[in-house]
Amino acid sequence: AIGIDSTNHLAYQHLVGIYQMAAQGSGLVLDGDTLRNASTPELIRAIGPERILALRNAAKLKSRDAAAGWLASDPDARQAYRSLSDAYVQLGKWDSAVVVLERTNNRPTSSSPSVPYRVALLHLLADDTLALPTLRAALQRYPTDSLKARGEIDRLPVLMSGFSIAGANGAIGLLDTLLRTAVNVDSMMPGGGSTTQQTGGFYALAIKLAMGIKPTEADKRNLARGIDAIDQSKSPYAPQMRAGSISLPYLAFLATGDTSFAGTARRWAAPPGTTNFANMLPELTAMIAANSGDTARAAQLVREFPSVDSLKNPNIAIGMAGLRLYARGQVATAVGDLRRAAGIYEVIDPKRFTSIGMSEPGFATYARSFLARGKVYEQLGESDKAIAAYEEFIRRWKNADAPLQPQVSDARQAIARLKDKPKSIPVGAPPRRG
Repeated sequence: AIGIDSTNHLAYQHLVGIYQMAAQGSGLVLDGDTLRNASTPELIRAIGPERILALRNAAKLKSRDAAAGWLASDPDARQAYRSLSDAYVQLGKWDSAVVVLERTNNRPTSSSPSVPYRVALLHLLADDTLALPTLRAALQRYPTDSLKARGEIDRLPVLMSGFSIAGANGAIGLLDTLLRTAVNVDSMMPGGGSTTQQTGGFYALAIKLAMGIKPTEADKRNLARGIDAIDQSKSPYAPQMRAGSISLPYLAFLATGDTSFAGTARRWAAPPGTTNFANMLPELTAMIAANSGDTARAAQLVREFPSVDSLKNPNIAIGMAGLRLYARGQVATAVGDLRRAAGIYEVIDPKRFTSIGMSEPGFATYARSFLARGKVYEQLGESDKAIAAYEEFIRRWKNADAPLQPQVSDARQAIARLKDKPKSIPVGAPPRRG
């Protein structure tokens, strides 16, 4: 049976690890005291999708209870605070996750300068307005010297998670501040495979492109070099790095149209042992078809995407920080499937994002999805929904840095245009009877 062994001081940690793994859709589920494989469609059908969901939800509660027990038994264990906070994240209890994590710094034995940076990331996942001010406050209170003095192994990843916050808020200048701080904290990335300047610069560039900055030829070369370095890495951490960095070649393809980046993204997204990558990330196949002028093929692939109704299920996690859904919305728009595009944009929700990497361009494209949503609703003739989407985009990016303000201006002009325009019958609406 799975339980606490009082003779093992790591028992709680091991137990939390098992429960969290079973809760997060890792391909395993905990059925009673037995871990069962649920990594293929056949195995999922054998157990039953509804039962798997129930088992995962039960594992989330067990993870929370085990982490709380660990913290009660050892209030000085910093990892126990982190585990309990993570358990609340899995349960969607963002306020509780933040409160627990902030308690870490109330005790000298568990305090860490990286905690406020992680709290900022939690605010980003909760999609509230506190992420950016929390990050700026962390940089002010715990600058380079504080992070450097502790020598914690996660100091660079947690600092670079701020890139995602910068992207979500259109803060290009903040990317430079974060990169400079990271380089000063440690010149080499964990594992020693690359310099912080090289890797951090590459991640920062991806965020800028996700914000809508057009890549220069030099940018394209830097993208290719950075992606190739990860692709060819012989580090023992390389497989995990590639699996956690799919968004980089994916975003590079969206920004440049270079199909070699799409091929790399497919390979990185494929399970071990895959030899045929053609069916991986089908939205990229649709976009390649659309870009090449094969609209019929692209439209057919778009119709094969998961239905919008299925995507509305709050129990279905959204991977790669919503970037895939953003791309699907883009290609659906390109082939004229506007109703599907609007529905896809509507379901993007950071609270459902899972497996967040060190730096996620998807948070920037999530903000920009409101601008895209407004344009789609405008084409559909649904002025009220278009205005609401444009206004939400302006709310998020009204203080964006100067290079991004043209996008904000587009939204403002669209609102003015729509408010001056007589009401029209939405596309597809039945005619009114007199």
